[in-house]
Amino acid sequence: MPQDTLLHVFAQFGLVGLIGFLIGLEREMRSPESVTLGIRDFVLFALLGALSALLADHYDNTWLILAGFAALLALTLSSYWAERSHGPGVTTEIAAAVTFLLGVLVLSGRTELAIALAVATVAVLFPKAAIKRFRSQVQTQDMRAALLFLTITFIVLPVLPNLSLDHYASFPV
Repeated sequence: MPQDTLLHVFAQFGLVGLIGFLIGLEREMRSPESVTLGIRDFVLFALLGALSALLADHYDNTWLILAGFAALLALTLSSYWAERSHGPGVTTEIAAAVTFLLGVLVLSGRTELAIALAVATVAVLFPKAAIKRFRSQVQTQDMRAALLFLTITFIVLPVLPNLSLDHYASFPV
């Protein structure tokens, strides 16, 4: 392996480790006394995703990524079932799967997308109290109005023609 390629791969793995560290730090900050998956776990999940992508590229076999993801799912599900006192939430387990996939993205050459999604992931995970406070203030009519606006904007408007249907109503300027 040429020196430039090796340095590039090391930089990618460093970035993957940093992404895993950031997401794991947020998870540990959430409730440090009841953490089942912490910083080290998330770094390893990200590295597992990156290693799966590297091996899949090297051996030209994308099934290796699926095998790595299956291993991650087996680990997180066994952790989830072993510690049943934490309640019905699976946010940490989903964050672990996202971390794995972010590692795959970095090694697949989608570095900017992986960084943006890592920031978005932490942004969604971090403000739990603010999200709950916002949820308690939203009324049914607010949700109905937002849904109507989104339906008109993203479903109805793109379907409508971009020109006047009545040629007599349009006057040239």
